[in-house]
Amino acid sequence: MKNFDVVVIGSGIGGLVAGAMLAYYGKKVVICESHAIPGGAAHSFTCQGFHFDSGLSFDCGLADPNSLNPLQKVLEILGESIETVVYDPLGHYHFPEGSLPVYGDRSSYLKAVSKLTTQGAKELQQFQDHLLRLYDVVSKEFHQSL
Repeated sequence: MKNFDVVVIGSGIGGLVAGAMLAYYGKKVVICESHAIPGGAAHSFTCQGFHFDSGLSFDCGLADPNSLNPLQKVLEILGESIETVVYDPLGHYHFPEGSLPVYGDRSSYLKAVSKLTTQGAKELQQFQDHLLRLYDVVSKEFHQSL
């Protein structure tokens, strides 16, 4: 393990993306996985003659070149793209108080949450703002370390 700059635990989409980006920027990376195959939820399997795709239910941002989606960033770095189908809302959550459409766009999602709970929308916006500040810091630190 002394020969690596980074050890990534888990070979799901997040781990593979992190490892790929670090390797692209010149880091020596090892990705460790406890499952028999890499990919996390993004894989398929066959059982009793039927083929199943156990991939992600939602993967927002793959059609948006300005997305913060880590997989989109790796595809951008590699000069690659994948065919996507864009639909909005992505789905619905159902609660006793009502149904909540899940939008890929932050402002549309916050508006939908506010119709269900004004306080919840305020708290969600604060949480999102906090995460975006963390993203900015981590992104700057990452690029400075290269």
